[in-house]
Order: sequence, then structure tokens, then C-alpha cells
Amino acid sequence: MGCNTETNKTDTITNSNTITYPTYNKNDNAIAYTYEYPGRNTIFLIDLDPNKIAALAGGSDAGVEDSSQWPVFYANGVRSLPTAIKMAQGNSSNKASALIYPNPCIDKMMVTLQSTFSGIGTLKIYNIAGQVISITPITLSNGDNTIPVPLSSSIHEGCYLLLIETETESWAGRFVKN
Repeated sequence: MGCNTETNKTDTITNSNTITYPTYNKNDNAIAYTYEYPGRNTIFLIDLDPNKIAALAGGSDAGVEDSSQWPVFYANGVRSLPTAIKMAQGNSSNKASALIYPNPCIDKMMVTLQSTFSGIGTLKIYNIAGQVISITPITLSNGDNTIPVPLSSSIHEGCYLLLIETETESWAGRFVKN
């Protein structure tokens, strides 16, 4: 099963009869997984669709290693991941963006964004289970905004999602608390 965590879309990559952790290759265009035959495990490789959550159309699973399990791809390099996403509501053509820094943070962070809205909005922090752990009213003005966000001691080390919403706009970003 593949899942895009930004859109919550899911799809089936392949079927396996073994509980394992499939592993993506360094190009994110294939995964390796274990399948159990009577008396032995075999590692298979399957090519992925560009959406990364489904098998490549017309592709097939290929057995690459017999009598093995727990495949792992090793690679050197750096991966660039986004730390903030701007989500427009309705038919908005506004190209505003938000930046969370420092990220990772310890006890406070700053959020910088550009808004076309003036008024009160909400800042919510979600844990990785999707539970709201903090809701704070904020005041935004039309144009550039810098919002200080103190993090209480009840927000423990880990990964979180920050969501800022107004009547017409919303911004989401991920951050790590150390």
C-alpha cells in the first residue's frame, strides 16, 4: 500500500503475504519487499509509477534474491524536502508562501508569511497522529507577517504539523522540535 501523506491518497503497489517494511531505492522509483514461499522468503523488486504510491503500469514484480528477507537500499547523498506548503482555499490565485524557522527548533520558532487577509486567524499544531495539541488565535495584516510561536514544555521532541487558517487562506508546514 502506498500513501501520499500530503493528499491522503492511497493506492496498492503490490501484494505480499509477509509483514515487512518495503524500502525505496535512492531514486524513489522502485521498492524492494519480502514475499514468503513455503519454507523460504524471497526479495522482490517492483518499479513505481511517478506518483510513488502505485506500481508502474505494465510493470511486474521481479524476484531478485532467494532465501532472504528485510531488503535495504543504501545510498549516499542529500535529499531536499519541503518544510512549508501554501494551500489556497477556493479559487484563490494568491501565491503567498510561509517559512518556519529555525527548523528544527527548541522552545520557540518564527513563521513568516505573506497574506492578503487582515484580521484574526488561528494557528494550530498537530502531532503525527493528527491530534490537535495547540490552538492559538493570531492577528494577520495584509502583506508580510512574522509570527513568533512559543512552544510550551507540553510539546515534546518530535515532528509536528503547523496549520495557519484565515477566512480566505491557509498555510501548512512541518517542523521538528528538539
